[in-house]
Amino acid sequence: MEILNLKFKDFVSELLNLWQTPQAAPEQWHFSLTGAQEPWLKVLVMVLALLALFFSWNSLRGVPSLRHRLQIFFLRLVAVTAIVLMILEPQLEMEEMARIKNTVAILIDHSRSMSLKDKGESRLETIRKFLSGNADFLRSLGEDFEVNYFAFSDRLEEAGKEVIRGTVSPGGAATDFTAVLRELKRRYPASGGRPTSAFLLFSDGADTSSLPKADKLEELEVMARNLPAPLYTFCPAPGQYKDIAITGISYDNFAFVRNPWRLEVKVKVRGYEELTLPVLLKEGENILLSRALKLQKGVEEYTVSMEATPHAIGDYLYTVTIPPLSDELVRENNTVRLMVQVIRDKIRVLHLCGRPSWDEIFLRRILKRDPSVDLISFFILRTPGDMVEASGRELSLIPFPVEELFTRALEGFDLVIFQNFDYRPYDATMSRFNYYLANVERYVRQDGGGFLMIGGDLSFSHGGYDGTPVEDILPVELNEGLDAIDVSNFRPQLTPQGLTHPITSLDYDPERNRKLWEDMPEIKGYNQVKALKRGAVALSVHPGGELSAPLLAVREVVASTPSPSSKADSRQKGRVMALLTDDSWRWNFLSIAGGGSNRNYIKFWRNAVRWLIKDPELNLVRITTDKKEYLPEEEVYIKVEVLGKDYKPLPGARVDLTMVSSENGEKVLEKTLESNEAGHAYLDFKPQEGYYYIKAKVNYGGGEESVEELSEASTLFGVKPALEEFREPWIEESFLERIATASGGRHLRLPVAELEKTLSLRNPVVMKPVGKKTLPLWDNWLFFCIILGALSTEWWLRKGSGIR
Repeated sequence: MEILNLKFKDFVSELLNLWQTPQAAPEQWHFSLTGAQEPWLKVLVMVLALLALFFSWNSLRGVPSLRHRLQIFFLRLVAVTAIVLMILEPQLEMEEMARIKNTVAILIDHSRSMSLKDKGESRLETIRKFLSGNADFLRSLGEDFEVNYFAFSDRLEEAGKEVIRGTVSPGGAATDFTAVLRELKRRYPASGGRPTSAFLLFSDGADTSSLPKADKLEELEVMARNLPAPLYTFCPAPGQYKDIAITGISYDNFAFVRNPWRLEVKVKVRGYEELTLPVLLKEGENILLSRALKLQKGVEEYTVSMEATPHAIGDYLYTVTIPPLSDELVRENNTVRLMVQVIRDKIRVLHLCGRPSWDEIFLRRILKRDPSVDLISFFILRTPGDMVEASGRELSLIPFPVEELFTRALEGFDLVIFQNFDYRPYDATMSRFNYYLANVERYVRQDGGGFLMIGGDLSFSHGGYDGTPVEDILPVELNEGLDAIDVSNFRPQLTPQGLTHPITSLDYDPERNRKLWEDMPEIKGYNQVKALKRGAVALSVHPGGELSAPLLAVREVVASTPSPSSKADSRQKGRVMALLTDDSWRWNFLSIAGGGSNRNYIKFWRNAVRWLIKDPELNLVRITTDKKEYLPEEEVYIKVEVLGKDYKPLPGARVDLTMVSSENGEKVLEKTLESNEAGHAYLDFKPQEGYYYIKAKVNYGGGEESVEELSEASTLFGVKPALEEFREPWIEESFLERIATASGGRHLRLPVAELEKTLSLRNPVVMKPVGKKTLPLWDNWLFFCIILGALSTEWWLRKGSGIR
């Protein structure tokens, strides 16, 4: 029991004060029992009290006078009742109530689309002008309601009245109504908080979240129904906008090399009819494809199908654009850039052989047994000039499909092999094979394809290739007329470059590699050419060691008019290899015959194929970013991995980084890094908006930069401009109307006359306890006096009546 802290007169005084003092707010009185909190305890106390009274009455049977029995029992009843009340602790509670204001939330869209102007005034300015013109309504609203001001784009932000005065600029990069309604429901619960009367939302209705529009509306309608108050939406009156927008593109973000990559472009047009618009697909500044889009009367949405064929693996940046017209609302939505990663599914090889031979048999066997190679092989058994006595119908040989191979199908191959192949029998008026050789040069120089010529008595000058477009791409200069053919036996000698080049690397250690080549069987015969071309590399030569007598030479061929993207990476460099002998089969056949293995022969040819097709697994330098596209002001993390020529991590390597813009090839960054113990180098920075090629170079030789000493890699990344707000810049009234209706509110177009009457906001009376006073009825002298008085009176009565 608590210590008594009130005298009886204090109790009476407090009770009178509570009764007589006038209150500023309505009051509510409550009686409660605070002792014995559990119900079963209260029942137990009452039962014990009744039992005490029952036994007390029975104990009075010996008193002869009924009047005395009743008097004593009454006194005991009073004492027991006072004791029970002291145990149950009765008290009076008075709650002071006050009326609280209902809440109205005003939300104003400050995304970038609100900066678009109609008749010289932006959408946000139109809304602010309307609210400033209704200052009296806002003042009255603030007197009757608790008014909260918010700015929103992809999230809700408390703003205060300054959002009306113009201190918040339209800079939100996206608009997400789903996030906004979700935050409203969290801030304004249906119960437990301050009651809400309405939400007033001012926007153009341009939602840029990733959900499809139909799914988005359905979700928003459900969320609007669950709001604790109706939502009233307001938008500026739509003007007579004219605009052409690429609203979406359906495409795969990866493609297979030398296979068509397809995309569908969604175009939305407002304000234009009966025009023809060009839809362009570009890589850098090169226009790959142009489609004519004919606008029809009453039609707003169109789909344009396009395709491109990438000719090398790597990262590609494609641009889909419609040249903007002079009176368009927005020009930024006429262009979309797409990043595509091109990978290889199969190595497609076209193999042409002038006649069957051991060299052809063993090379063809290697290519056919490689599961990653898709081989199309032709070897010539009869030329158009051969005399036959049977008709064409009686011959079982199929005709050589020259037209198909060297026009439509050529760009679908990764590697073209001419093995001891003489084209001249097909260079008749109908065949035009010399024209097809120009296609081969274009395939290497422009498309970055791989080309291999293998020697023999029908190859190089003996095949008539001197003075043709094919000679322009070969790593050797041919003699005019016929080459001399040396038919002596010899063992090829590796050059210093050949000791470490990926094609001739049978072992990562240069000395062991040299020993392996010295142990290879001798070959017989090779085509003698005029000279090694400038920029080409001889990997193996005649034992005399003269570079003018190369046996194996390679070259990278660059397009004569490179695109801006080729300034940043080397994927358009076609690779060419010349093997000036048709006797390499001896490295296979005689190695096995001598009790050895053909492993080195197989590895040589597989290395050659991988180098010619620019297999990325051969790269000693690899560069990656943590992702391909970034938001503005987001950190870009670049990782460079450097491997030694033994393909182990190379620490302490100097890495030269260069970054150029994909738009104009302008250099925007140069940095030198050093690889750590794990062979890694890192760089992080914040570039401006745009797309960039970044190249890493490592010079292994430390001297002049040459093909065999320099390794490089490049990648593409983009800092995506915040253009989603302008992708579909129109005012979406139907969107706003549907979510307003779902919530029980209305959609209104600015300006609105008699705004207060139009809205007629509910303002029910809501009372909330603001104070409470408690008056204990037991914790005073009165109860002790009652108990003591009852017991003393009983004693006096019993003594005076002689009752024991």
